[in-house]
Amino acid sequence: MPPSTLLRTETGNDPACYRCADPRALFTIDQHPPRNDQPAHGDEWDWVLAAPFRAHVRRVLTEEPLPWRAFAGHALVPDNVVRRLLGLQVPPARRIPPHYARALFGIDGEGLRKSLARVVAPDELVQAARTLHDAGWLLGDIAWAGDLPEQHLAALLQGADWWVTHRNTLLLTAAVRAHGLEPDLDEPLDPTSAAA
Repeated sequence: MPPSTLLRTETGNDPACYRCADPRALFTIDQHPPRNDQPAHGDEWDWVLAAPFRAHVRRVLTEEPLPWRAFAGHALVPDNVVRRLLGLQVPPARRIPPHYARALFGIDGEGLRKSLARVVAPDELVQAARTLHDAGWLLGDIAWAGDLPEQHLAALLQGADWWVTHRNTLLLTAAVRAHGLEPDLDEPLDPTSAAA
């Protein structure tokens, strides 16, 4: 049986036990050596169930509307993880790495609202705006993407030291990543998550 069909059993805490799609077959790690994405005997498991974290992210985004890419940037989680978690243009992930789950679960609606309103230095926003401008974006489109007045953005690009909010910065950096102008920190999700 190919290792890709093996799943961790939900019945115990022993990471060495796996079951395959056929419930009659039970294997241990000694019978099937682990792949690179499966833990060795005695190691902590590399994946957690995605459903509770998907519900949490959806609830937070309902409380404080924000594009999913900007939310991923705020959580310091790769766009691919949030896109797969929410099932946007792909089947929803069944499992996610625990460190991303902790990062996503650490954000609540009230904390996100306060963070988005926080005033930050314009350096990151100006860099993102210049990247978009170099890629052929018009100043009005960049201002719209960052939820800024066009005159404010023009002054920032000319060196004005005006304030911007964390929300403005997240929106523009998300636009840069969305158009492939800056690589995302994409890490592969669970390769078996699409398997039935």
